[in-house]
Amino acid sequence: MLFRSKEYVTNPVVTVIVTDAIAAQVYVIGEVSNPGAQVMQGPMTVLQALAQAGGLKEFANKSDIRVLRKSSAGRTTTLNFNYKDAIKGEVDPMPLQPGDTVVVP
Repeated sequence: MLFRSKEYVTNPVVTVIVTDAIAAQVYVIGEVSNPGAQVMQGPMTVLQALAQAGGLKEFANKSDIRVLRKSSAGRTTTLNFNYKDAIKGEVDPMPLQPGDTVVVP
C-alpha cells in the first residue's frame, strides 16, 4: 500500500469535550453527622474531611480514628489518627489522598 503525503493533514485541529468528570473523593464513615463521600476541592486533611462530614457525634471514639488507604498494589494500609491530639496542635495535619476512607468508631 502506497501512502501519499497529500492525503494527510499537516496541522490538524482536534476538539475534545469532557461529558462526565468525577471529582476526587474521600469517604467518611462511622460516628459523624453526615457520613458518605466527601468531594476534595484541592488538598484535604483528616480534620477538614471530618468537618465537611458535619463533625463527630457525641460518642465517637476521638482517639482511635483510622484512615484506610489502598496502595497501587491493591494492599490496604491503616493509618491511625488521634483527633484530640490534632485539635491541640500536637501532631501535624494528616493529608488525605483520593479514595481514602476515614473510619470513626
